[in-house]
Amino acid sequence: MRKLTGCEGFILGIFVLLAIGVIVLAAFLSLGYLYRTECDHSPCGVHGTCEVKQGNGRNFPVCNCEKGYQGHTCEELKVIIKEYGAWRSPITSKMVNDAKTIINEVVYDPAIPGRIYWSEQRFKEEGRIVICSNDKGDPKETCYTDTKYSARSSVNGYGGGALLVYNSTIYFVNSRDQKIYSQMVPDGKAEVLVNSSKIYHADGSISPELNLIFYVREDNSVKPVITTISKVNINTGEETVIISGSDFYSSPRVSHDGKKLAWVQWNFPNMPWDNSTLCLANLTVDGSVVEGSIVKVSTGGAESVMEPKWSPKNELYYISDKTNWWNLYRVLEDGTSKIVIERDEEIGLPPWQMHLDYYNFYDRKIITTFNRYLQLIDMDTGVVQKIHTGYRSHFRIQTSSLGDIYVRAEHQTQPEALLRINIITLQVEIVKETQELELSAGYISTPREIQFPTGQDNDEVAYGYYYPPTNEDYAGPKNSTPPLVIRIHGGPTQATRDTFLMLFQFWTSRGWGILDVNYRGSTGYGREYRQKLYNKWGIIDVEDAVNGALHMVKEGHADIDRLVISGGSAGGLVVLCALTFRPGVFRAGASYYGISDIALLAGETHKFESRYIDQLIGPWPETNQTYYDRSPINFADNLTVPVIFFHGDKDTIVPMNQAVILHNVLKEKNIPTSLNIFKGEGHGFGKDKNKNAALDGENYFYSRVFGFLEHMDCDKGKVEIDNEDQLKKSQR
Repeated sequence: MRKLTGCEGFILGIFVLLAIGVIVLAAFLSLGYLYRTECDHSPCGVHGTCEVKQGNGRNFPVCNCEKGYQGHTCEELKVIIKEYGAWRSPITSKMVNDAKTIINEVVYDPAIPGRIYWSEQRFKEEGRIVICSNDKGDPKETCYTDTKYSARSSVNGYGGGALLVYNSTIYFVNSRDQKIYSQMVPDGKAEVLVNSSKIYHADGSISPELNLIFYVREDNSVKPVITTISKVNINTGEETVIISGSDFYSSPRVSHDGKKLAWVQWNFPNMPWDNSTLCLANLTVDGSVVEGSIVKVSTGGAESVMEPKWSPKNELYYISDKTNWWNLYRVLEDGTSKIVIERDEEIGLPPWQMHLDYYNFYDRKIITTFNRYLQLIDMDTGVVQKIHTGYRSHFRIQTSSLGDIYVRAEHQTQPEALLRINIITLQVEIVKETQELELSAGYISTPREIQFPTGQDNDEVAYGYYYPPTNEDYAGPKNSTPPLVIRIHGGPTQATRDTFLMLFQFWTSRGWGILDVNYRGSTGYGREYRQKLYNKWGIIDVEDAVNGALHMVKEGHADIDRLVISGGSAGGLVVLCALTFRPGVFRAGASYYGISDIALLAGETHKFESRYIDQLIGPWPETNQTYYDRSPINFADNLTVPVIFFHGDKDTIVPMNQAVILHNVLKEKNIPTSLNIFKGEGHGFGKDKNKNAALDGENYFYSRVFGFLEHMDCDKGKVEIDNEDQLKKSQR
C-alpha cells in the first residue's frame, strides 16, 4: 500500500476533523430537538409531568415524577409499593430504647482552661448519671463516677445543678442519698462534704473569694418541705442557712468579687414561669447577708425571671418575659434594668430544672440562643451574629478562657452531641457523640414546623412538627394518604422540639406520619401563648389536638379514617379527653399512665407542683365541679373507639385503678381494648424491657385495628386485646 505524502496526510486529517464536527453538530441538533423549549417530546411518560427549566443558556424539559418513580423517564424506583403503616423497618424498639445517652449538665473549671466537664445520663445503666471530661486536643474522654454513684439532685422533684467543679475538684449531689460529695481524680474516692439526712441541695454557685458554695437547700425532714438558700464551707462542709421566707428559691449566684449575691424567689400558687422575683443582697466577709441590704430587682408581678448571671465585669444579667418573650436584661448601676436585645423569640425553656445555662460570657461578648439557634452578641455594639453549627437546638452554654464555646446541641436527623466552637473562627468540633447512628439516611424523617388554625371559631393558631413517612425501601400506593399519630407532650407547661428522636423514626419508617403538637399552653411562643391553657386545661389542648389532626387531613398528609392519638401523663389526659369529649375524630388511642381523674392531683403531691393545678383548672375545692367535668373517668361511657393502656403498678401520681376502670368500661361495651400493667414501674417506665414491650404493643394494637398485620415485626409485640373479634381481619 502506498504511503501518503505529508500534504495528502494533512488534507485527510482536515476531512476527518470536519466529519467529526458534522457528527457532533448533528448530535447537538438532535439533542436540541429533544430538549426544545416545549414539552411536546417529553420522555416523562404516564408517571410524570413535564416542566420547562433553564440552564446553561438553553431551555430543557424536566420530569416531575410521581411518588415511587424517578429519573428522566420516570422509571419505577427499586422500592416496594405497599400500604402506609405496613412497611417493614430496620428500626426496632430495642434500637429506640437501648444505648441511649443524654448530655445532662456542662461545667467549666478555669483551673484547667482546655478541659470541659459534663454529666451524661446512660439509659443502658438504668438512667445512671455519670460525670466525664475531655481535654482539648485529646480524642479520649475520662469518666469519674463509680457505679455506686449517680449525679442527680432531687430538689423540687426535678433537680438540676447537681455538678460543680472548682480547682480540679468535682462536687456533686448523689442521687441515692442526696449527700454532697467531692472527688479530685477519676479513680479517687468520693468523699462526703455535706452529710445531712433528708436535706437536698441543687443549683450551687462557688465563690473562690469566700471559699464557699451557695446552694438551694430543701429540708425534707419536715412537712411541709422548707426551701432556703445556704452557704457551705468548701473545706469543712459546714452549712448555714442565709436566706429564707419565700416558698421557693433558685439560682443563687455570687459575684466574682464575693461581695454580692443574686437569686430568684417565688411563692404559691405560682410556678417559676408565672410570677417570680429577682433579688440582690450584699455579703459580709464570711458570706452572710448584710442586714437590710436585700433589694428586689424585678417587681414580682406579671413577670417570670430566671438565670441571673454575673458578667466578667461584675455586671448582673438575667432573663425576663416582661415583654411577653423571655429576653436578656442587664441591671444598671441605679438598680433599673435594660433589655440587651429585644426579640419576639425566646431565650430558654421553662425552669422545671435548675442551672440550665441559657447564656454565657466571653470577654465583651454574650453567647446565647434565640428560638434555640446559637447567637453571638457584641455587648458594645449590640450586633448579633448567628453561629451556624449544623445543629438545630442549643443548651447548656459554657465558655473557656481559651476562646471556646461548649454547648449541648440537638440535631433534626442525628443524635445530640456536645460541641466545642472556636469563638473567633466559629469552627465546630464534636466533643461527645451520644449515640452511633448505624442507619441509612433513607430511613430518617426530617421534621418541619407547621401552624394551623384552631379555637372554636378557628381564629387562633397552634403549632407542631410534622414528620412524614420515610423509608427508602417503600412508597405508598398512588392516591393514598398515610395514617397519622398525634403526639401530645406532657407538662403541660412544656414544649416539643424538632429534634431527632428514634421513637419517631420507629413510626415514620413504618409508613406513619407524626404530628407532634405544641398546643396552646406550650412554651417557646411567648408568655401570652403559654398562659392560654390556664383555667382551660383539658379543653383548648384537646381542641388543638383535634384541629391539628383535621388540618393534616385537609392538607393531604393524613387519612381521616386512620387518625390515632398517643401521650403520657398530662399528654395522656389530652388523649383520654379527646377520645371521650370529642368522639368521631380519632379511630384509636394509646394512654401511657394517663391522667383521667384530675381531682386526685389536687391531693397529695410534692411541694413544687402542689398548687400548679390551681392555675390549670382552678383552686381546690372551690372549683371541684370543674375538676369533675374535665375528668374523662367520670364520662367513660362516651368512649367508643379502641384504646390501649400502659401503666405501672407502683404509680403514685396516677393510680393504676384509673386505667383499669376505663379498660373495663370499653370491655363491657364490646369495644376492642388492651390493658398492660408493668410490675414495679411507677409514673413512667424505667426498665428497657417494659419500654420495648409498650412500643411494640402499641404498634401491634394499631396494626390490628387497621388491619395491616403483614408488618414485619409487629407480631413479636403481640398484646392481649379484649373484644379482638370486633376488629376486621387483616385485609392488607
